Amino acid sequence: MFNLTLIVEAVFFTHLYRSYWKTLCQKLKANFGDGPPDPEDIAQQAFIKYSQNLAAKSIENPQGYLYTLAKNLYIDHFRSQTRYDNLIDNIFSQLELDPIGTDSLEDIALQSEKLSVINQTLQSLPEKQRSIVKASRLDGETYQQIADRTGYSLSDVCRTLEVVNHKLKSAVNEWERGQTSCPRLGKK
Repeated sequence: MFNLTLIVEAVFFTHLYRSYWKTLCQKLKANFGDGPPDPEDIAQQAFIKYSQNLAAKSIENPQGYLYTLAKNLYIDHFRSQTRYDNLIDNIFSQLELDPIGTDSLEDIALQSEKLSVINQTLQSLPEKQRSIVKASRLDGETYQQIADRTGYSLSDVCRTLEVVNHKLKSAVNEWERGQTSCPRLGKK
């Protein structure tokens, strides 16, 4: 049996997508620039969210709703980028590293190597540690929120983050003493 409501919604959505896609991309590009994030990626995500919300509620102004979804996706992207930048600043501060400067190419190369060591260390962490660091540092969750969501105890979350900080500091210290290679330069 066919569900007439679903068929009507699918036809309406297809028409909306075809008629508003280009306009939405142009509006996003005019208001937010060429990216990143790419206006077409944001428009695509907005249409996906729209289709997910279509069955849940009646939408009176589909084009306005799509634009609002897209605008909120941009805001989320910039919040996420700010959290990522703050994470890097935090790591540099905790590891007592100088901020990345533009003084010389050598300084930039050394800071880039340090970032590579930090990134490599983060990627080598067990999944539990990576997910807790991501939740705390990138997603901005409190220790209590992480504990509630994951089922880990609050002290386990704290210990895990302490272990990660120790691993990061050790990796940078080893690199500074020349005991660790930088994968991009192939040196030891």
